[in-house]
Amino acid sequence: MPKLQIDTVHKEASDSPDSFVLIIGAMKSGTTSLFDLLKQHPEISACNRKEPDFYTTVDNPATKWDKYLDLWNWDPVRHKIAMEASTSYTKAPLIEGIPKKIALSPANNFKFIYMMRDPLKRISSQIRHAIYEGWGKSLDEEFSDDLIYFTQYAMQLDKYHELFPKEKFLLLTLEEFKSDPELVLNQVCDFLEISNDFIFRGSDEPRNTGDFYNIHSFLALLLKNSAFRYISDILIRGETRTLLRRWLSKFNRNNNSMGRWKLNDKEIENVLNLLRSDLKKLSQEYGIDVRKYWEIPEDLDL
Repeated sequence: MPKLQIDTVHKEASDSPDSFVLIIGAMKSGTTSLFDLLKQHPEISACNRKEPDFYTTVDNPATKWDKYLDLWNWDPVRHKIAMEASTSYTKAPLIEGIPKKIALSPANNFKFIYMMRDPLKRISSQIRHAIYEGWGKSLDEEFSDDLIYFTQYAMQLDKYHELFPKEKFLLLTLEEFKSDPELVLNQVCDFLEISNDFIFRGSDEPRNTGDFYNIHSFLALLLKNSAFRYISDILIRGETRTLLRRWLSKFNRNNNSMGRWKLNDKEIENVLNLLRSDLKKLSQEYGIDVRKYWEIPEDLDL
């Protein structure tokens, strides 16, 4: 394995980061996998919480800036960029004003990575995740508006490009990431202006296969209970909670009692019609080949 030579000359040594990359979404599009791999890179300082949701929870970033900077164990000798990954940053119109808050930050050196996924698979994955976490419902009960909002990729990007130039963004798809992770990781390193000869461990390993969603009906009801969720959120940190749930799922992988999360033919038709104009803009203005990997019918007029 070639040894990575780290440039130790920085424009100014500082105990806190002044350059940031935000993996801004989309939800259920591989942001966790990308974050977990990138945090191996010695020139990247990964946030001690993958999703701090800082800009979602504060009104004026300047007043809480020190707390934000405390989220990183920054080493000015080797680190060049600080990374976080909060998918809540691209959940407009339910969560508005995130790009403006970022633009008003004391720091002004931001880059953004936006990952997208086949719209139909992303929506099904969100439903499955939401039912599992207890804040969503089966498709037999409702089809919520946020399923469409969070999949309007061009709309989410438009809100950022009102304030940040396009060269500050790297647009990726989960499908190309899974198809050739090394190529994508090289693209990310070049985009971040860090060494691209670092070899990432486990880049070809399958991630987030969804096995942990298959749990016993009793556990499913327990996880939906608001009191249990409130207590577990306080006592058990996010990553530990996820590991615990995956361990519990091993006791009954074949009993999926979560409810319907797969779209039927009629729902697929409705979703594609609702997303048609956004997909068209994503293709024409953002250069995403929406038919290369995604199941977009040829007869859908884009």
